[in-house]
Amino acid sequence: MPDIKYVCLSDMHLGAENSLLTKLSLDGLKKDFSAPSQVLISLVDGIRKLISFNQDQTRKPTLILLGDILELALAETQEAGMVFDQFIDLIFPKGDELFEEVFYIPGNHDHHLWEIARESQYIKYIQRKTNKDLLPEMWHTTNIFIEDDPFPTHCDFMTAIVQNKDHLKNRMVKVAYPNFGILSNDTKSAVILHHGHFLEDIYLLMSTMNTTIFPNQKMPEIIWDIEKENFAWIDFFWSAMGRSGNAGRGVELIYDKMTDEKKFSELLKNIATKIVESLKAKEKEEAGSFWKKIILFLVGFIPGRSQIKIVYGILKLTLGFIAKQERSDSEDSMSDEMRNKLVSYLDVTLFKQLIAEKNETAPKEIQFVFGHTHKPFAETFSNSKSYVKPINLVNTGGWVVDTVERKDTCGGAVVLIDENLNIAPVCMYKESSTENEPLPGILPGAISNPFVIRIQELISNNRENFESFSKLADREIELRIVNLKAKINA
Repeated sequence: MPDIKYVCLSDMHLGAENSLLTKLSLDGLKKDFSAPSQVLISLVDGIRKLISFNQDQTRKPTLILLGDILELALAETQEAGMVFDQFIDLIFPKGDELFEEVFYIPGNHDHHLWEIARESQYIKYIQRKTNKDLLPEMWHTTNIFIEDDPFPTHCDFMTAIVQNKDHLKNRMVKVAYPNFGILSNDTKSAVILHHGHFLEDIYLLMSTMNTTIFPNQKMPEIIWDIEKENFAWIDFFWSAMGRSGNAGRGVELIYDKMTDEKKFSELLKNIATKIVESLKAKEKEEAGSFWKKIILFLVGFIPGRSQIKIVYGILKLTLGFIAKQERSDSEDSMSDEMRNKLVSYLDVTLFKQLIAEKNETAPKEIQFVFGHTHKPFAETFSNSKSYVKPINLVNTGGWVVDTVERKDTCGGAVVLIDENLNIAPVCMYKESSTENEPLPGILPGAISNPFVIRIQELISNNRENFESFSKLADREIELRIVNLKAKINA
């Protein structure tokens, strides 16, 4: 019988108030780091239960953390670290460790951990290098297939937390970015895992601006170039701003209000009014430079109400563009824009990286697992032309509550992979589910295989244990909605 060899979790957002895996106070209004979230405890218990049915109990599975594991955009570093520490205690209790290895693929909300990892790797490389007259460029990506890498990059922050336990001194969290691959024994097929942020145009903003300002420039196709052009933008806005003191808390407020269209519009109007009032106040002061005088002179020709409308329109175009992310589209599992971007990423960017790394032995049959959108689903993707078969596409969903209204497209899944690279995506909860979709259970659309059938049977035979998780998650969703409403209305 097929055993669970890999367990994949994504979008845990540990440390965030809207994460089901971060404990909140009983009233739902603040974080509580005194103990792990009950959902986090129950999630690990459920995974442990499934793994306990493996026939080969001498070989522990590998854990794959597929990005946005730590919330570094909207939480302080130490907060995310404390919840990650609780997670490590649950999966690695002394004498009953659940996993053999941990691989981590950074996302946009914890991208800064990749920056630390690659800089640390580069420093160690320089220390080993005897000839320092000519240094290579710092690496922007890793190889895809790193399981057997003798000198893997590791996440210093996560590894430090892990190794702080006496019985885990030799453990490390290995890093692949932005793609991690599991290769079949015959090398003809592979499972590729990618967090998913490069499937949205907003994370390519610097490249877009470059091609707009300089029409002779082209959008990058090689993953190294994509990351090189956009890493600073991703790190700045999506993985650092929430840790910027009072300014960061302001960014968090804006982010929260983005989830409510009415409140977001009110906020932008208030900001536009404040900006115009500030300009008018400066009219009474002496302009400090020639250009300030010119700007104030031109602004004087615009009627007061129109000034506010113009500034509001600019804010709506900029912040509104950021607010319109894939996860805000509640109509379908994937928007048309993301489907088009997915074709480009798979057929061009990923395919070129596979060829560059494996040459003629590059796998021509792949399955693709990603997260980021917080909308779990499984389907067969036939739009790609670079591979010999249609692609088994799986999204992990996420563990946060993004809006005050429940969405039936949002939820969280645990993706299980066996030694033959069969994938069993187990949907653990949905924000809004029906009686026709008993949860937890295999995601609709998943390709049937012996591994999927076995996992579904295990869940069905232990229905009472697994249904308790869904009920617990349902209660905790309400607490996050209370929390989000309180922040939006503040």
